[in-house]
Amino acid sequence: MKRLLVLLCVVPLLAACGGSSKPSAATTAPAVSTAATRTAAAPAKPKPATPPPPPALVARANAACRVYHRELASFGTPTTANQISVYYAKLHVALQVLVDQLSALRPHNAAVDAFVAASRAELKPVLQMAAAAASNDASSIRSVAVTGALLDKRAHAAAVTAHLSACAETAS
Repeated sequence: MKRLLVLLCVVPLLAACGGSSKPSAATTAPAVSTAATRTAAAPAKPKPATPPPPPALVARANAACRVYHRELASFGTPTTANQISVYYAKLHVALQVLVDQLSALRPHNAAVDAFVAASRAELKPVLQMAAAAASNDASSIRSVAVTGALLDKRAHAAAVTAHLSACAETAS
């Protein structure tokens, strides 16, 4: 979903963030192959499959996510710290509305509920990003961007698991 990651290309205006996706030699441990490590790496038992949500529930959730994405698109792309702060404040309201709408859907389904929980977890960092951008706090922006990226990845995975294709869409 288009969430905290939406402005990671804009955030460098406020703070030089990013880095290499390749691990450095200092952080990469040498591979050790012993009988103990091979035994410890035995495959885990598969989790029981969560039943897929009913098609009507998926349709209603996807409709809510499409409205959410259209609303985010209407916000435009901010380019200044003040605009970023305002964008994230609007994003928080839109995300809260989406979470409330999805929470109200019935019947409940574990996969959809997991997506709702993952989306709800993104609310706090969205507000934190608005505050960090408003104060032009580069350190907080970098920290929140890292947290937000992790939470966004979890929400995306939960949307895919719940068969919520519109909710799993990313920024384009």
